[in-house]
Amino acid sequence: GIRIRGQSVSEEVCVLRNENDGTLSVIVSRDGEVRVNGTAISRDGRASVYHNDRIVFGRAFAFRVVVPEARAADEGAADPAEHKHVLRQLEANTDVDEALQTFVEDLQAQHGGNTSEEFLALYRSIRFCVDEANDITMTLMQDDRLFFSVECLAGRQARPQDAVVVRVLQQVIHEDGAASFLPF
Repeated sequence: GIRIRGQSVSEEVCVLRNENDGTLSVIVSRDGEVRVNGTAISRDGRASVYHNDRIVFGRAFAFRVVVPEARAADEGAADPAEHKHVLRQLEANTDVDEALQTFVEDLQAQHGGNTSEEFLALYRSIRFCVDEANDITMTLMQDDRLFFSVECLAGRQARPQDAVVVRVLQQVIHEDGAASFLPF
C-alpha cells in the first residue's frame, strides 16, 4: 500500500483499486477524507476514477491519476495553474453554517451580489486556513489546548471583509470537569 502522513489524513484513508487494468475506483474508509475533481466522496463511499482526474486526500495531498494507455493520447503536461485551481476547489467546499448564510444574505441585501460572493470566497479561504491551523495545532501543541475560530462581526463595516475575525482561544477545564474556551 501507499502510506502518506500529514494533517487531516487518517490511518486508513481509502483503497485504490485497479480492476481489469483500466477501471480505477477509490473506496473511502470510515475515517477518510477524499475528493475527486473537487467533489467529496462520502465516507464508506466509492467513486470511479479516470485518467487525469485529481484525487485529494485530507487537505494537503493532491494527486493526478495517470493511466499509461491513456497518457499517450494526452496533448501535454498539466497546467501550471492547477495547484491554485485545486486549492480554490478545496476552499469552495468549506462548510457554511446557517448563521453565516444569513450574514451573507444580509450582505447581499445591503451591498449587492458581487460583494456577498467576494466575502463568501474570502471567508471560505480563511476558514480553510483556520481548519488546517487547528489540525496542525492539535498535532504539535495538543497540551496547549489552543483553538482558532473564524467569526463574523455584526454591524455595518466600511468593507464587508472587515467583518471577519480570527480568534485564538484556549480550552480551560474547570474544577467541575466542564470545559470552556477563553481568549488566549
